[in-house]
Amino acid sequence: MELGARAYMVKPPTQDVLCAIARGDWSVLAPPAQISAPRVVRTDIDNSYKSFWTYQPHFPSAQNGVGTPSDSVAIMCLKCGPSIIRKVVCILTLMQKQTVHLAGRALGPVRHVCAFFHNKEEEYETLSGFIREGMERREKAFHIVDARCCDQHRARLQREGIDTIAAESSGQLKVACWEDAYLQEGHFNQDRQIRLIQSVLEKGKEEGFPLTRLIANMEWALEEKAGVEDIVEYESRLNYVLPKYEDPVICTYDLSRFNAGVAMDILRTHPSVIIGGVLQDNPLYVPPDEFLIELGRRQSRN
Repeated sequence: MELGARAYMVKPPTQDVLCAIARGDWSVLAPPAQISAPRVVRTDIDNSYKSFWTYQPHFPSAQNGVGTPSDSVAIMCLKCGPSIIRKVVCILTLMQKQTVHLAGRALGPVRHVCAFFHNKEEEYETLSGFIREGMERREKAFHIVDARCCDQHRARLQREGIDTIAAESSGQLKVACWEDAYLQEGHFNQDRQIRLIQSVLEKGKEEGFPLTRLIANMEWALEEKAGVEDIVEYESRLNYVLPKYEDPVICTYDLSRFNAGVAMDILRTHPSVIIGGVLQDNPLYVPPDEFLIELGRRQSRN
C-alpha cells in the first residue's frame, strides 16, 4: 500500500488500531474519502510540509511505543522514494489540552507568568523542565533573549538534551533577540510588541504546533532606549490579550537588576508568579482596568 507523503486516518480510533500501526500494519487505515479536510504542519521529521488529519481518540492509554494519549492525534508518514516508507514515524501527538508543568506545579488556564530570579543558573534550573516538556510534546518554543547571550542560551539548551540545530531547522525552536522584538527600530513600542506577541502565538498554530511556549528575558527594559519606561503599562495591557490564548508566556526578571518599586509593579501585573523557584497564584495581581487607572493617576501626579 503506497502512502507517499499523505496520511490516512482511522475513524473511530482504538488502542488496538494504534498498536497495529506501530507494528507497521497499515491495513487498518481508512481511505482519505472518510477523512476530514487536511491541515498543513511543519514536522520535526524533516523541513517539508505534510498533510495530516486529526481526530479525537477514545482510548485510555497508549502502549507499545505508539505514544502518549492526547486530545488530538495525527497519523502521518514520510515519502522516502517510490512506494517506500523508511519506517513507521506516524504518530504525531498534538497535546493542546495536556497539563503544562512549570516550576513544580501544573499551570492553570491563566498563563501570563512573571518569573523572578537572582541569577541565570537559577533561571535555567527552574525553567529547564518546562522547556524540555514542550520540546518533547512537539510544541513551539519561542525564546527572546539578549543578542549577546543567544549562543550561550543555545548551549544551555543543548546541555539540557535539546538538539537546537534540528529544532531551529524544523521551526520548532526560535531564538530571537531583543532587536527582533521589544527593541525593533531601536526603541520600545507597546502596541507594536503586543501585536508581535499575538502574531507569534497565532503563527505557531498556523505552522501546526499545538502550543507555543514563549519565554522572554525582560532586561531590555534596562537599556537606554526610548519607550522602555512603559514596561509596566505594557505588562498590564498584555492581560487584555493573553487570556484569548492557551499558550504560556513567561516574562523573566533578574531581581538583582530591577529596583524594588519596578519589581513590585511587575508583580502586580501578572496573574501568576515564580518566586523561589516555585509557581504560585499571585494574590497581589491587579486586573488591567484597575491597574491602568492607578498608573495613570501616578503619572499625572508626576
